Amino acid sequence: MHYKGVAVLAGIALAAVSLAGCSNTPSGGDSSTLKVAGLGAGDHDALVAVGDAFTKETGIKLDISEDGSANYATTLRTQLGAGTGPDVFFVYPGSGSPGAQKTLAEAGLLEDLSSLGFESKIPPAYVDAATYDDKSYLVPMTQGLIGAIYNDTAMQEAGLTAPTTFSEVLQFCADAKTAGKTAFAQGFLDEFIPQMIPYALTPTLVYGPDPDFAAQQADGSATFADSGWKEAFDEYKQMTDAGCFQPNFQGTSFVDSAGMVGRGESLALVGVNAFLQQIQDAAPDGTTFAIRPLPATDNPDDTRIAAAFAAGYGVNAKAKNKDSAMKFAEYLATPEAQALYAKTAAGLPVFIPEGFEADPVLADMIPYLADNKFSPYPDQGWPNNRVSAVHASALQQLLSGDISVDDALAQMDQAYNSKG
Repeated sequence: MHYKGVAVLAGIALAAVSLAGCSNTPSGGDSSTLKVAGLGAGDHDALVAVGDAFTKETGIKLDISEDGSANYATTLRTQLGAGTGPDVFFVYPGSGSPGAQKTLAEAGLLEDLSSLGFESKIPPAYVDAATYDDKSYLVPMTQGLIGAIYNDTAMQEAGLTAPTTFSEVLQFCADAKTAGKTAFAQGFLDEFIPQMIPYALTPTLVYGPDPDFAAQQADGSATFADSGWKEAFDEYKQMTDAGCFQPNFQGTSFVDSAGMVGRGESLALVGVNAFLQQIQDAAPDGTTFAIRPLPATDNPDDTRIAAAFAAGYGVNAKAKNKDSAMKFAEYLATPEAQALYAKTAAGLPVFIPEGFEADPVLADMIPYLADNKFSPYPDQGWPNNRVSAVHASALQQLLSGDISVDDALAQMDQAYNSKG
């Protein structure tokens, strides 16, 4: 991921954004039921909404499966290699996962979508994460934001406000405990959750102060160990030691942690905005939520957020219903589909339609986009998917007290410099 050009995107996006309150038969030319695979939480709900609209318009039925587990990427890769994969499926941007666009395209498992005509609309900041070898292999759907998702109703009942400095974060954890609540419910049982807090902290500690850090890592002049990543891991450990997370957080699933926030047992959860739907599903009617930055220093002016192209869909190179799959991919790039998907997932579309109104839940995050105070997700620029896997496992060991911060970062540097 190139960090230059990100500022350009914010200007383009924010100009268009304001706040407001499945069967026929087989492959070839025939359109049988299309097998589509999505993630859990808000992305699945958004996919279902868009799929229903597509079916209504075309008559092509979709069989949508949901996999909210930590094994989605590896399971998908196995299915595609065995020829049993879905026709259309969720693809991670960049190269930091077995289910990422560059990883799958390089293996010949994704259909080239360049003929569909949306490539020229991809914002410059996202081109690297959305293309491979100058070709498009996925349809970008949403821009994701990482922050603390607060149950504002529970916050008001507890008499607490969201922290704006890191010292206030630690005090917030103590105050939540006094009020009989958990400050942050994190479902570490799913491997995509431990990374969320470092991803929320490092824009402020690493990528904001040093916008060229990713490029320096690539040329060997920077490392995780000798950077603000060390402070991010130190702060993560401080949050753990301060009791910011629920008991047995390493044995809690994401679904269970989302339920804790929805019901008000916990006040917040750090994650992507797409998690909001899962949280809302567990909440009583009338519960209000807001996504806010997680501060990393004691100067609120330092705070930045992680914002990036977060969701996309690719077509199986060996799809049994290739024509229908390509029609669905083309539909996903339309203004109607982009707006519907983003609204359902409480996000921002990559191709922002004119007059699009963002979910009010994002109100506290949008100014950071407008002021160019954001950085892409770190893993979208990592050279291999081992870094993400080692990041998750090292954090588990760190927060269990089995290894030190230096040990964890050394593992990540080793993975970054490995071949696979």
